[in-house]
Amino acid sequence: MRITKVRIRLCDAQKGPLAFASVVLDGDYIVYGMRIIRRADGAPQLLYPEASHVRTWGQKRACAFRPLSSTAHKRMEQAVLKAYENKIHEKLQKADDR
Repeated sequence: MRITKVRIRLCDAQKGPLAFASVVLDGDYIVYGMRIIRRADGAPQLLYPEASHVRTWGQKRACAFRPLSSTAHKRMEQAVLKAYENKIHEKLQKADDR
């Protein structure tokens, strides 16, 4: 599967995630709920959504997603972190333009 689009939503939280990411695969599937956090060494890290619960009345469903191979994980992480870096760069450019 090809990663055809990556969307990044930056967060302003001090201790929470740096951003949330959504990825479109082959233009047909969307994976959302990925988080970008800061590791102990300061580098950003991608975390995949995990199912925690499903409400019985069908109001909300949690979905889990995880690449099956290290190659797929690396490809996903590189695409998302590159989009995150681009989003940070855009934000800094806008701040400089003001």
